[in-house]
Parts: sequence; structure tokens; C-alpha cells
Amino acid sequence: MPSQVSKISSMNLKEYSLSEFFYIKRGNGLSRSELYKDATGVNFISRQSFNNGVNAIVKEIEGISPFPAGCITVALGGEYLGSSFIQMEPFYTAAHIAVLFPKEKNMSNNIKWFICSLIRFEAKNKFCAFGRELDTYIDNRLKIKLPSKSDGKPDWSKIEQYMKSLEKGLDTQMHDIIDIAQQDINLIKIFANKVEINDFKAWATTKANKKNAVFTSLDDVNWAYFKVGKLFDIRPTKMYKDLGSNALNDGGNTQFVVNSSMNNGIGGMSSLEPTEEGNIITYSDTTDGNTFFYHDKPFIGFAHVQGMYPKGFALNKNRALFLIGIFNFSNKGLYDYNRKFRRDRFMDTEIYLPVDDQNNPNWEWIERYIESLPYSDG
Repeated sequence: MPSQVSKISSMNLKEYSLSEFFYIKRGNGLSRSELYKDATGVNFISRQSFNNGVNAIVKEIEGISPFPAGCITVALGGEYLGSSFIQMEPFYTAAHIAVLFPKEKNMSNNIKWFICSLIRFEAKNKFCAFGRELDTYIDNRLKIKLPSKSDGKPDWSKIEQYMKSLEKGLDTQMHDIIDIAQQDINLIKIFANKVEINDFKAWATTKANKKNAVFTSLDDVNWAYFKVGKLFDIRPTKMYKDLGSNALNDGGNTQFVVNSSMNNGIGGMSSLEPTEEGNIITYSDTTDGNTFFYHDKPFIGFAHVQGMYPKGFALNKNRALFLIGIFNFSNKGLYDYNRKFRRDRFMDTEIYLPVDDQNNPNWEWIERYIESLPYSDG
């Protein structure tokens, strides 16, 4: 592979504007939360960097024609700035996405994939998410370097030859990956996202079966503030009186949760009966506000361990993991042994959550998001 890359770098390269080869238009700017899922519908493209940008498959919108297959989509801003993919089927897009229509009707996918890799390279090295983004640069000022002929025109044939030289090796690797992963889309996605070669990443994510899984992005949902006290009752977990952690830790089968930020808050195992039913979040009220843990099994409480009991919604592992990330981020550094992490303070804290059409926490979306993350099932 390195020798093939060096062949490209040794060619006569010339800088071209992206607009020389594409009509550049802005996407639909649609919000995922306002669309209806439909497995037989239209691909919805967000600014995510995996699954070919396909965030969902949605019902076609009356009066809005999807963009045609064969275009390239480019994320103009956000965390995955410059993520570029060929769309093989008609599609809608979220906000801050450009759609590139080839001026040459017969432009091959090999050429498009090559250009996608150049767009990602330029975005990574010359632009900055949440700073110098692509919105104001892609039309006229985004430059890509292509092999050129003596007359100054791009040497498309050399690019074709280069891409075809990669294809056999990539095809073999991808079939091996699919066999090892046993069609598991999450494993395939993880592998593709860890590979450094941009050409392979584009190829692998394009080949992934988007019908098997729908991934989500933080950019494509509406958000609102909620007070913690509206979502949870918070009270001390129950504990056995006059028993220290040494007395509890007798090697039984019941976990006991202590005032610690280590080991999921678990201080050891006890032969005593549980005092809590499980399926709750706990935290310590004497530390720095960064000791939130989810416990799916019954356990024994301990001093200064607060339990969070859901009000009006069902808690599960994926929902808890999402909330814990927000709790840890929101409270980090605000509390210590002098400024205690009291229940009343925490219950009055506002957190920012995805919402549905009724402006309620969108628990279904939250679960999909957690499931879409690498290693989410580990």
C-alpha cells in the first residue's frame, strides 16, 4: 500500500477548485426528529462519519423531491467536518451538508471516491470544526490536488488505474472482515473507523449494509432543559446499621456500593440480603460530582451513597449510560468535601436532553444513539 500511495505523490499534481468539477448545492436542512421512519423510504444523511452518512431511512416528504443517487455529500461543519460519501440511492439531508452534482455525467465512482478522500484530507488539515468550517469555503475556495496532464487538465485515467489497483486488496480484506464479524454491522463499523487509510474507510463504510442498522447523530435531534428533580426522586440508599465495609466484605454474592469513584462504586461482595432492588443510578454526595454509576442488579447501599429513582419513565442500561455521561459532565468540579453535593442542589440542576415532538425526553432516540456507539454492546 505505501508504494501505491507514493506513486500518486510522485505524479505531476495540480491544484483545482472543487467547483470546477461539481455543481455545489446546500442540502435540505431537515431535522431528523420531524421525520417518520420508513424502512422502504428514503435515506436521510446527517453529518456523521460512518454508515455512508446514513442516519435513518425515512418516509418520503410530499412536495420535497430527494436528491438523486450518484451525488457526493459533504459535512460542512461539526465534529465530523469534511465527512464525504457517494450516495448510491436517493436521499434527504440534515443541516450543514453540501451536495455535489458531477458536471461530467459519466464520472465514475472510482473518481468520486478519490475526490472524497481529498475533501476529507483538506478538511482535516486546513479547516477546523466550530471555527474555520467549510460553509463559506466549499463553493470557491476549497482546493484539491489531482494528477494532471501536460495540458493542465486532470489525468482521470491515472486516478482510475490507482483506484483499481487498490480494489482487489480491499475487496479481499473486507470479505475477511465480514466473515470474522459474522455480518455484525457494529464490528464492521468499528473496524472501518479504526483503519487509517481514507480510501479503505470510504469503501468499507459504503459497502456496509445500511438496512441492517440505523445510526444516530447528536446533531439531528431537538434538545431541551429538564430539572433533575422532575426526572428522579433522590434519597439515600439503605444500609445495614453498625456494619463497616470490612464486615460486609465476606465474599458473598451481593454487591455493596460505597462512597467511591472506582470499580463502579462497588466496595466488595456480601452474603447479606440486598437493600436496593437495582436498575438505578447511584452517586456519592461527598465527592466531586463525578461518581455516577448504573447498577442493574440488587445491591446493598452504604453511607453517603444516593439512589436516583426514576419518575414517570422506565430506566434501563442504555438510558442510564446516556444520563450518566451528562451528569458527570454537568457536575464535574462543582463540588468537593467543603461544598457538599447535596440532594437539593442536584435536584435543582438542569440537564440538556433530546426531546420528541411533545417536548418530552426522547428515550427511544437515546437508546438508538447508545446502541450505535462502538463497543456499546460490550
